[in-house]
Amino acid sequence: MLQFTAWHEKFNLLLLFSAKIRCNYNPTNDTESMTAVLQTLNLSLCSYYLHDNEWKTHYCKDPVRFTWIPETKDITFELLNLQIQDTGTYTCTVKRIVKPPQVDLGVQRVQVTVFVMLTVALTVFLITLVICKHYSKSQCLY
Repeated sequence: MLQFTAWHEKFNLLLLFSAKIRCNYNPTNDTESMTAVLQTLNLSLCSYYLHDNEWKTHYCKDPVRFTWIPETKDITFELLNLQIQDTGTYTCTVKRIVKPPQVDLGVQRVQVTVFVMLTVALTVFLITLVICKHYSKSQCLY
């Protein structure tokens, strides 16, 4: 029996598509109006403000999504469609702006690292050649 082994390589490109940045802050009962701002070291990405119990967009660059859960008062910014160049330090600042003076309720810094992981999955295919003498099945070599 002659046996040959062929290798088949399969490459998968894995990307982290989004990252959620939770803004940890100390909610207070005397907050009539506040802001939540997401920024990098060089650039302000998204800003929302709370007025009359409703969050409104001040500005927000694509692709950033703001989420607020009223029951828990959780604030989250989600970075969508991440690319390698989005790697960096992000800061979320929540600030009380009405009922002077302005007060930082929380500042959260998060390091986001976007990477490409290349995985190689190897599949082995065994090809077996059967040689028969004089085409007689009884004399085949398996």
